Amino acid sequence: MSVALAHLWRENASAARGHDDDDDESCEHEGHEGHDRLPQQLLNATPAAQRRVLRSLLTQRSPWLGPLPADVLADIDAILQRELSQKTVVDAVQWASQAEAATAAGKMAVWRGDITALKVDCIVNAANSGMRGCFQPDHMCIDNVIHAAAGPQLRAECHELMTVLRRPCSMFVYPSHKTEHRRGPRGADRTGQGDQGVQPALALCAAHCRSFDHGRPPSWPHLDSR
Repeated sequence: MSVALAHLWRENASAARGHDDDDDESCEHEGHEGHDRLPQQLLNATPAAQRRVLRSLLTQRSPWLGPLPADVLADIDAILQRELSQKTVVDAVQWASQAEAATAAGKMAVWRGDITALKVDCIVNAANSGMRGCFQPDHMCIDNVIHAAAGPQLRAECHELMTVLRRPCSMFVYPSHKTEHRRGPRGADRTGQGDQGVQPALALCAAHCRSFDHGRPPSWPHLDSR
């Protein structure tokens, strides 16, 4: 059982209990202690199952709860670093030569793979209007994938930056240096307005991303699942 999972489980249980106990002097008495006790089913779960629960709790965690303790962040970072070490990291500089050759031949080159394992100066996240990540644990959108791989400090930084002009966030675990969060236009099936206006809006989104000095062009997800 990781330090992070134990902390987040108790934090989530406390949040679910609500603030009804704030003025209750008996909150430390027997009957309330059970809320913070880890269930036996979780204690006996496999490491893979515990990891899924940890991801779910991190996905749902509100940035308004404040920063996580240092030991919890260190534990999460160790878990993510271990998972990153098991990925095949792709250096975009090496792949770029293949893309340039394809372009010279009049073809389009598209890289297909895990964007969180791509070593580039910046990746672009197809974010939602909240700009703090997706809070649905089982939703496999690119927003969730990026935040899950980066760790909770990415959401904390996004939350802090919401008060200023959108700019790239630091990358905390995976090989890219920065991630840029942009809310892209929705397709015809979601807007009911056809494709009119979608392409100009997407072009404006791309122009904003290129306006930051990343050193090299940022890497974009092909599409968003929303």
